[in-house]
Amino acid sequence: MSGYVRIHRSLIGHPAFRNDAEAMAFAWLVTKAQWKPTRVRYKERAIVLNRGQLAISQRDMARALDRDKAWIERLWKRLRAEAMIEVGSEAGVAVITICKYAQYQATSATREAVDEAPQEAEVRQGQGTEQVKEEIKEVSSEAKASSPRPWALPVGVSLQVWADFLSNRKRKRLGNTPTAWKSFNDDLARVSAQTGIPPPKLIEHAAAKGWGSINDPSPLNGQANGRPNQTTGMGRTERAALAALADIEGYPARH
Repeated sequence: MSGYVRIHRSLIGHPAFRNDAEAMAFAWLVTKAQWKPTRVRYKERAIVLNRGQLAISQRDMARALDRDKAWIERLWKRLRAEAMIEVGSEAGVAVITICKYAQYQATSATREAVDEAPQEAEVRQGQGTEQVKEEIKEVSSEAKASSPRPWALPVGVSLQVWADFLSNRKRKRLGNTPTAWKSFNDDLARVSAQTGIPPPKLIEHAAAKGWGSINDPSPLNGQANGRPNQTTGMGRTERAALAALADIEGYPARH
């Protein structure tokens, strides 16, 4: 990793931190975050990190900073409560997203908008088919220089799954406007709260079923007797198993 990051002096003494050591630990996360979409290998697993993301476990961070694991755990909890980071999972690996990374590192709104084009292009180059490239390109043209950007790759969702989901939307002639993005996120949060299934798993299921929106995998007429619904192929028992599997894989609860 090379280059530099911008760290504002107000980080020291910020009310989110109990002491300067915690402020420096957050600065460490910022310096370790990727400045562009990058494919990395961590704990023998290949994952794709977006701008402002890093893969790190609490144990490895504690070892790197010569701190107790419980100290790192408390820090992560406070940073999440202050909406400074989000913690997700990719291929069973913890992925941290710096919530305002684009705001921290952009020299200007114009520079940020210009920089996004080559970043998204590099993501597309890593895909295996021309169809995936076209789907990512189309969504990128609608993205804004903000965080999170509308229709950007969600935390915990693989590039292939997300490209398949966007392809479903295109086939069904569903728009990818900021308003549609808000509706998508509202549905995702609602169905996740109702079913207990983490958002990444709901998106993956929707992509596999050819859906262009987020729906409850097991409607009431499939829950009554536990048999799979003819439309979705998933009943109450399978839904519970999916939620349990997600817990094992380490997806964090939404706050």
